[in-house]
Amino acid sequence: MKIITTIAIVLIVIILGVFYFASDKSEFEDSAILNEEVSVIDNSLVDGWSTYNSEEHGFEFRYPSEWSVPTISAWEDINEFALEGKACDLSDNLLDLLETCLGNTNVEEKMSNNTTFYIVPMVWQENGSENKVMYVYFMNNDAVYKVVFQGLNDIPEVASLISQILTTFSLR
Repeated sequence: MKIITTIAIVLIVIILGVFYFASDKSEFEDSAILNEEVSVIDNSLVDGWSTYNSEEHGFEFRYPSEWSVPTISAWEDINEFALEGKACDLSDNLLDLLETCLGNTNVEEKMSNNTTFYIVPMVWQENGSENKVMYVYFMNNDAVYKVVFQGLNDIPEVASLISQILTTFSLR
């Protein structure tokens, strides 16, 4: 009888664990697309897109016109990024900082136009509803930048569109 009870408890724990991980919504369903190599795309695919241009930070990129204007955060260098409100050791590796200091376990690394981008898809629960957000981190002239795309709930294939956006980045 003890063996049957033990087996029943183990099975219940396994089933509950499967349901817990199956319902985890910390990533986009299509985030696997981010693992693809980012390559130059046909410019006709981005015709009609809006352009974000930052003379101050020295970059521009295109994004779908129906999306909200992305927000940009900037840090002078990687040490400033590591120290700002974060309790972590200094590192010259942005991926390491994103994973260890910020606890992002789903960071995707992409190369486009000779720049390494780190993409972090998130789903925030706010007031009983989900808010899909895509963070894009990169470095330019020693500075660290974060581009935040918000309000992506009704956008199909977000990760594929982010890959297209990366091909439009121009750094100065």
